[in-house]
Amino acid sequence: MNVAELVSRRAIRSLLMSLILLPLLANGQQVLTIAAYPAVDEIVRSAIPAWKKLHPDVDINVVSRQFSDHHTAMTTALSTSFYLPDVMALEVGYVGRFAQGGGLEDLSKPPFNIKQYLGRFVPYAVDQATDRNGSVVAVPTDIGPGTLLYRADILAKAKVSEADLTQSWESYILAGKKIKASTGSYLLAHARDMKDIVLRTGIKQGEGLYFDSQSNVLVTSPRFVRAFTLAREIRRLNLDARVSAWTNDWSEGFKRGTTATQMTGAWLAGHLANWLAPETKGLWRAAQLPEGAYARCRHGNSS
Repeated sequence: MNVAELVSRRAIRSLLMSLILLPLLANGQQVLTIAAYPAVDEIVRSAIPAWKKLHPDVDINVVSRQFSDHHTAMTTALSTSFYLPDVMALEVGYVGRFAQGGGLEDLSKPPFNIKQYLGRFVPYAVDQATDRNGSVVAVPTDIGPGTLLYRADILAKAKVSEADLTQSWESYILAGKKIKASTGSYLLAHARDMKDIVLRTGIKQGEGLYFDSQSNVLVTSPRFVRAFTLAREIRRLNLDARVSAWTNDWSEGFKRGTTATQMTGAWLAGHLANWLAPETKGLWRAAQLPEGAYARCRHGNSS
């Protein structure tokens, strides 16, 4: 699948979801302030024309900050009750801690009544936004389905095919050895990416990452053992650049072609095209994860 097609499909899906969600939150205000981070802020802005057709008397004010700055600002706003927006975007990892402080509305109650719309969302995203008392404290806006992005030009130079990458996790590592030997490029940015994506494959309905439906600990399960074993092999073979996501070195790896692949949420395709490495447009391709696996990306689910 071409990356441009992937970006287009995700943008359309996110826009439609925004059109569904935003009218539910107006509550009759003349100016609705929404605090968000890239690229959720752009999704909101793209929905404003449709919003204005439904609510011509209510303007939308989008306050945009970078990811870390945004969540720091929202933490401060909730703890001090100053400069609170009407709606805030939250990365899924922040939902629980924000909800514990009691600063988030229960959207299952009037005037929101969000439960009537929850059938439109994938179940696990709804679960992440629901506390143990059944309160719905956030509305999913996007999910992070795992995908494998790779540089077609680097693979061609190394004479490695997409099938070599995706046949199995072991073949992915073997392909990485060939890529490193032929081009000098690392297979991926960090061995941790391998561990994180494999940990998130094959999770059964009703199970969590660390516990099953009966609260049994899963850290010694075959899924965990394999994830860490594969990551250790990546590091042992020196196939990762040892750079963390969202750092300057990480983005430079994409720009300079020193990172050949990235396993992440499908949304990264848009970031690559728009601001991470726009000069590499047309060089990236998207593929299913190795072994036909399906996984939820560690990063990027928003509410």
